[in-house]
Amino acid sequence: MNFFINGLGFLKDILELKLGIKKQIPSFSLHNNYSEFFVECDDYNKKLLVVKILLTNLTKSTATDFKLEVYDKPRRKFFKFRRKEPNRHLIYDNLDYNFCLSGCSMYIYVYTDITEIDLSGIKDYFYFKLTFRNEKGDIYSQEFKVGYEHRTNHFVFTDDCSVGPVRLVKRNLRI
Repeated sequence: MNFFINGLGFLKDILELKLGIKKQIPSFSLHNNYSEFFVECDDYNKKLLVVKILLTNLTKSTATDFKLEVYDKPRRKFFKFRRKEPNRHLIYDNLDYNFCLSGCSMYIYVYTDITEIDLSGIKDYFYFKLTFRNEKGDIYSQEFKVGYEHRTNHFVFTDDCSVGPVRLVKRNLRI
């Protein structure tokens, strides 16, 4: 029975290739228009810049099992910078989405301590990588670049924001 089901999956893949039907894999877009910044104080009177990042699933496929990929495992760094420097950006809120349907959005919150920083000189960017599964259980990753700067009395996103291609990390061989 298991061979029969696996055989049908194989035939389906061949038909999709022959007919030119492309498989839908989840892909996310970064929306600066609906993302935002806010400043708040924590319990220790540190001034925190919180970046609320909106990601939208652009495909007809559902994405599940979201995780931020770790760039530096020993130090548990989830963000990468253009320069080698201390990891200033941290996860503000847990990534507690179980799934993201086609056309739906989710937020990722990132913060950095700006207590002792001259705000007029802030212009920075960071990378983060999101891993997720599609409906078949295949694991994919996608990297995002978020750039921002301080202007007069507020923060804005810069043209440094970009979204990388979706990459297959591991194919699920079970059907």
